[in-house]
Amino acid sequence: MQSAAFRMRRAGIWDIDELDEIERRCFSYGRFSRSIIMGFLRNPFSVTLVVESDRIVASAISIIHSRGAEIASIAVLPEERRKGLAGMLMEEIESIARRKGVDTMSLHVAVDNDGAISLYRKHGYNVTERIADYYGADRPAYYMEKSLVGSVSR
Repeated sequence: MQSAAFRMRRAGIWDIDELDEIERRCFSYGRFSRSIIMGFLRNPFSVTLVVESDRIVASAISIIHSRGAEIASIAVLPEERRKGLAGMLMEEIESIARRKGVDTMSLHVAVDNDGAISLYRKHGYNVTERIADYYGADRPAYYMEKSLVGSVSR
């Protein structure tokens, strides 16, 4: 599912400036540094996707290997939210994971990020654990999982 106004593609190291900007604009804490993003881009088990129109407006970073897959980051610029871009990125990551034979997707989300939690629940993720201080002192996270067995992309 792609909108005519937006294109999704795999990111490359040439996208580092825009990926770094999206992380800085979207996360007040718990964001990835430029060097960590570059590490994801160079990691053979990482899949980084971007959505662009005239520029990159959303990104998703994931790790996919034979034992499972984790969504490490999903970020959509504030002015581009509520257009289905995060869901589109999630569905593509899940599709890639399924093709690689992965049974389970997981992610961490700040317990106060109601919008993201709602999105993840809508896409079939369930809270399995609350982790104290995950994002630093007094910044807990939920660990959420989704079984890919028998589920299909929307």
